[in-house]
Amino acid sequence: MNIKLLSPFVQTAAILVVAGCLLAVGCKTENQAQAVDHLPEKTPVLVTPVTQVSATRIISVSGTLAADKTTPTGFLVAGKVDRMFADEGDHVPKAFLLATVEAQDYKNRLDMARAKADTQVAIAELNRQLTLDINTDTRIEQIEKEFMYE
Repeated sequence: MNIKLLSPFVQTAAILVVAGCLLAVGCKTENQAQAVDHLPEKTPVLVTPVTQVSATRIISVSGTLAADKTTPTGFLVAGKVDRMFADEGDHVPKAFLLATVEAQDYKNRLDMARAKADTQVAIAELNRQLTLDINTDTRIEQIEKEFMYE
């Protein structure tokens, strides 16, 4: 008889019947009682104290790691990063200096701002002098006119 021709239900039922018969034949209480009587009283056991050992094991895996807690970071000003004081993934305390920005750009901008301020001061002083000169010339003209009418 070809088993492939039987339905899955009939195949499962046949397997269960065969397994039940094997279990029924294999279960004998007399053999079990005799086996318990022949056990040695003491079974030797090897006992070893627990010790700590160091082992280096490298495991290569692929995947994506994500931090439990992340904090956005950034600079108050734009620029190139000059130095880094922590690596990605390092645990750092609050207010820890993570990186610095190159100062040369800011020094150049400061010099330009000072030069502009100095230029503005010079222009203001020139305007003041011109105003004084105009006022002086006007006053001189007034004095001359008064003198001529006398």
